[in-house]
Amino acid sequence: AVVRNDLAVPTKLDPILLSLLAPAYSSVAFTMLSNSPSADVMRRHGARSYVAFLETEVAQRQVRLGRLDDADATVRRVNEAGASGLGATICGDAEADIALARGQLEKAAEAVARARTGLGRTRDSMFYGPTAAIEVEVALARSSDEGVRAFEEALERLAGAEYGEEYAFSTARLYARGVRAYAEAAGRARALGDDDGLDRAQRGAATAFDLHRQRN
Repeated sequence: AVVRNDLAVPTKLDPILLSLLAPAYSSVAFTMLSNSPSADVMRRHGARSYVAFLETEVAQRQVRLGRLDDADATVRRVNEAGASGLGATICGDAEADIALARGQLEKAAEAVARARTGLGRTRDSMFYGPTAAIEVEVALARSSDEGVRAFEEALERLAGAEYGEEYAFSTARLYARGVRAYAEAAGRARALGDDDGLDRAQRGAATAFDLHRQRN
């Protein structure tokens, strides 16, 4: 909270605008956290799941800053501590991010599969959203069609979640990856002269924007 206040993060913004701003704020905030004693305090008190949360969030922001070796070391430290449950999910997300950044698609797919296992049956957007976003990104690395399919399946799961409310911060990346999948599908359809495919992709992207606004 102190970090957020110091950065003057706006709290009442259009969700789409917030989704564009959030990565920049979060990268700075969690890089600052990585240099704080927060994780050490939680580790001393045996709060392993919170340690895993803090450190793997740091790792994901390190990936976005291009600090892949640092991110790798952070995730390895969490794994060595024995991450389980939600901690294992967040750790799998971070491992998949690192693998994608290095172009290691199969390794990313294995990591995100472990993350899904850690989630169990939960579809709460706060926990499911980040993992679903990486699933879409892994699928999109294979093809635009697979990316679109993964995104639409994620939306169906969120619609049937035990909690109806979505958290914009947790699902922003998912929607951004979904729109990117539709954009790539539209580009491919245009290149092939596939008017029906182009129309489907354009309508899908418009629906994704509308859903993001409605649900957040």
